[in-house]
Amino acid sequence: MLTVVFVQIVWWLVNLVKYGKPASYHTYSAKVWVITLFIAIIALFGFNYAGVTLWITCIAGTIYSIEEIAMTLILPVWTHDVLSIFHALNIRQELITPISDYHDSN
Repeated sequence: MLTVVFVQIVWWLVNLVKYGKPASYHTYSAKVWVITLFIAIIALFGFNYAGVTLWITCIAGTIYSIEEIAMTLILPVWTHDVLSIFHALNIRQELITPISDYHDSN
């Protein structure tokens, strides 16, 4: 469970080092994590059960954080509202391609 906290701190530090501010990607994995958090909170406080729901939440939070760290490393500039790592790869390609085309034509 501390893994999620550690990965979140790493994510935050990577963003501060690269961009000087936190990222704001709003990914699909973040939405999945929020849903699992909601279910875990209802299970814990409503039914006094943590079991599997808490572990699923921790796994979802870790996946979310790792995806966002990878997106930060992939994207050359701060970008907001990037939905997934696949979108980040497309954005990177779009940002880099015009520069490559310019150098190839000279």
